[in-house]
Amino acid sequence: MHEMDPQVMKEMAARYVPVLTNIMAPNNQVRWNAEKQIVELKLGEVLYPQVLASIAIAWNGIDNSLTVRQLAAVLLRRYVDQHWNFHCDGASKLVIGDDMKKSLMQIMMPSLSEPDPKIRDANAHVIACMAKWEWNDNWQDLLPTILDKLCHPHKEFDGQIQGSILVLNEVCHEMLFSDFRLALPQFLPMVVAILTSDELSAFCKIHALECLTTCINKVSSTVDRNDQEKNILPAGFMWKITEMLIALLRSPKWDGETCGLKHQIMTFLTSTLTFKSPIETNSSARVVEILKVVWELLGEAKEPYMNGFIKDDTADTTSSCTIYQFVLSVLQFVEEVFECGRYNKLVNKSMGGMVRLLVFYVQLSDGEVEQFTLDPDDLCEDDTSTTSVRSQCLHILENSCDFSHINKSFKTAIFSVLQEQLQVAQEMKKSGESNWWKLQEACYYVISCKQDVMLKCVDKVVGKSDILQLLSNFVIPDMNSDIPLLASRAILVCSCFSSLLPEKDAAQLMTCLLPPISPSGNEIMRIFSVRAIYSMYEKHRTGKTLILDHNLPAVFEACFLCVPSLDGTLLELMFELISILVQINPRVTEPHGQQLMQLMLDLIQNKRCDILLKAHFELIFNSIGPYGGCVEAIKQVWIPFICQVLNRVNIEVGYTELALEMLTCIVRHAKEPFNKYLLEQCFTPLLKTFQNPEDAVIYFCACECIRAFLRSSAQQLREFRNAQGQSGVEIIHTIILHLLNPNLNFGHNTYVGRLIASYLLNYSELLSIQQSDVILKSTLAKMYSSRVPSETESLMSVFIHLFHKDVSGTCTYLQGLEVVFGGKTPLEYVICSLCDRHGYFFTKYDVRASLIALSKILEFGLTTKHQALSTITTKGDEIFEEGGVRTRQMALDRPRVFRQIPLFVRVYKLLLKEISHQDKDDEESDDDDFYATDGDSDDDDDDQQIRFLDDELNSDEGDCDCDDDEDDDEIVDTTLMEIDLPQFLSALVKKIAALNEHQSYFVPHLNQYESATLKKLLAS
Repeated sequence: MHEMDPQVMKEMAARYVPVLTNIMAPNNQVRWNAEKQIVELKLGEVLYPQVLASIAIAWNGIDNSLTVRQLAAVLLRRYVDQHWNFHCDGASKLVIGDDMKKSLMQIMMPSLSEPDPKIRDANAHVIACMAKWEWNDNWQDLLPTILDKLCHPHKEFDGQIQGSILVLNEVCHEMLFSDFRLALPQFLPMVVAILTSDELSAFCKIHALECLTTCINKVSSTVDRNDQEKNILPAGFMWKITEMLIALLRSPKWDGETCGLKHQIMTFLTSTLTFKSPIETNSSARVVEILKVVWELLGEAKEPYMNGFIKDDTADTTSSCTIYQFVLSVLQFVEEVFECGRYNKLVNKSMGGMVRLLVFYVQLSDGEVEQFTLDPDDLCEDDTSTTSVRSQCLHILENSCDFSHINKSFKTAIFSVLQEQLQVAQEMKKSGESNWWKLQEACYYVISCKQDVMLKCVDKVVGKSDILQLLSNFVIPDMNSDIPLLASRAILVCSCFSSLLPEKDAAQLMTCLLPPISPSGNEIMRIFSVRAIYSMYEKHRTGKTLILDHNLPAVFEACFLCVPSLDGTLLELMFELISILVQINPRVTEPHGQQLMQLMLDLIQNKRCDILLKAHFELIFNSIGPYGGCVEAIKQVWIPFICQVLNRVNIEVGYTELALEMLTCIVRHAKEPFNKYLLEQCFTPLLKTFQNPEDAVIYFCACECIRAFLRSSAQQLREFRNAQGQSGVEIIHTIILHLLNPNLNFGHNTYVGRLIASYLLNYSELLSIQQSDVILKSTLAKMYSSRVPSETESLMSVFIHLFHKDVSGTCTYLQGLEVVFGGKTPLEYVICSLCDRHGYFFTKYDVRASLIALSKILEFGLTTKHQALSTITTKGDEIFEEGGVRTRQMALDRPRVFRQIPLFVRVYKLLLKEISHQDKDDEESDDDDFYATDGDSDDDDDDQQIRFLDDELNSDEGDCDCDDDEDDDEIVDTTLMEIDLPQFLSALVKKIAALNEHQSYFVPHLNQYESATLKKLLAS
């Protein structure tokens, strides 16, 4: 053992102390030098850990400041954690010897009685770290030592108990369960005695609760091994401990120390919610008792919460923070209760009081008011926060809308509670209370924040007249309040119900919204005005509301002029709003075309190709393109920039991709003579991007851009000639052959299929038989050799579009190829692959194209009795074996087995499945309509008022428009989009069902779901 000479230790400590002091110095250079010195001491001196230990415990008269002692303990703990044994991270450099370990243990153990709490805790963490590494090896005499320090729960031993139980907690973490079950009966009564002691401090009890939580979690974790292991807890223990903790929770004190204890109690009780034991027979009743106390606590905490948080002028900072954390812990317990769903009866009974309390705690704190006033940009993040009392309350309210077992009682309570609380706020205002507006703002926040969830809930139980009354009595007057946070939230609430407002009030709302958007407007009002306008127009993309349609030009101009003064999240939201306005009415850009294009280009350059801004710009170009908007501005602003980038003139990383994406959007809908201008100016620079075969992203963008030219300028490409005299058709042919080169393997196959399909659809008649044959054979070879599903699906689109255009000719061509793919003819391989991959297509366009192609193959094969098609068999339904769930080993021993069925049957089953999906969508829509009236009266007049928000929340037209926009760039053949798919599929299935061979050939292969779909279709 390393003997510690007092004089030597003092001398060494005297050398270490200046180094430790300098580590905490504010000067960076001094601190860096000290950190370098401490590393040298650590590696160069054998007694390094002993010196740190002697400084930490002030051994033998070594006296230093508390901060130095605390830092010494922290460094020692780090040293122990890195070098205690061969399992530690730093074991490659050095490992502490056995003699040194014993010496450190002897030095540190007495420090558990240190009077200063910070030093005691720091030293206790060192011992706990030793225990963590040593417990399961050879230091099991530690437990008796710790227990000896816990057996006297009196005031004079408070500090000693705090340090000892902190170590015990760490030991419990590291114990093997076999040791833990033997040790638990020894120390559990001591932990309980600490909690029931009237002499010990709240901090001591907090440490005891942390240890108890560790024990309960350790017992709970054994459920997968043996439920009987939980019997190590005494019978009725959970009930007894709960009763004891409830008594502590009911303490009338709200000082910081007591609130800290209550916070830890709630954390412990939350961890026990899912605890089950064979000897605990009434766990539900236990939680019911806790819930009763929780409602009481939230009610009792209102006054201290107000005094400590909302009225900050008289509050103690530590106390107010602790109250805040306590309330948050109670709310986390409530959320866990809701999610487990085992205590619904009590929750439903107390729903009104619960909602009332939650709305109260949604109020802004003084700190939040100050924060949002000083930095209004934080308001953009406020509604998405997940760490505050405010957001926790809102999360519980949202879940109450969704949980089927409690949503009926919640929907009954929420609106009446909001009305009641708004009235309370008005009474507070009349009595002169300065914080009345915070309760009013909280009610508005509940309605407007996460509005889709909350408004659907209100929509289902509240009539139009009730909402109008709330708006006219409270919300509309508050839009002109001199309190920005209240006025802005009132504006947002009005925007939620904009379709419901009378014309006069709607006009007043627009009057309130436009002025704050200007650069000189109030920052808070500007943020909420933008959000309100976004909410209104995002729900009315068709522009069918007269007030919105009438004000759209003024709104666009106000937003447009405000953009240069914005930054961050609000800038992105503003441009998202502008893109929505342009989608509703693209002509709104006409007076501002030049300025808009220049502003977009400036922003994209300043923001370094910001991905969100790019998305909004693409929407703008896609919206103005079909009607030919801003053509001259695009020519003057964007085309020179795009050509400069594509010609590789002083470009930065990312700009080539940006230029190609913007050019694609511009070209896709270009009309004469603009499309010819684009071809002349941009096509040659575009071809230069194919000179870098290493960048798959650039290749993708370039191919999509060429496909856009094929869509808008197919005729002009025939006439185009480059410097070598090649036509656009020949140039693209060369590019396609290059992309199909088997030596290129950098992922371009995931997008080349659409380009080939577009090319063949436009120019197949210009190609010789040999040229077409080379392209199709290369496509087949690539398709067969690919092991990436997305590549296979992309290349498959070539044949999908050929089948749609000429199913007979495509079948004949594939039949004539003298190659084999995995034992299958080309025709069999392509069609079987299409059947297998159909369910994996991602975009709606690809699914539509695949369905139509398969339908035409089926109809052609049956009509012509095509011999080759009728002999193809493919994979059908899986054959399930009896015996329950298949394990991994069973799956290896006996792979899945599928029936083999004729191709025509497989396609027929796919069509029935698609029709079934459409029926389910219709049924879900019907269910929504029915659910919307659930819980209302039988009066027919009320039914007219129930769904007054239907257009805002469930607008099918809006959804459809969004989907069409999303799929627009995926479209290869526009004629496919003109087919009424449900009618097309239904007509084909009915036609097949009328065939004589239907009953014998198709029906025997249908499962019960397919048979039901067929029966329903034929009956319609």
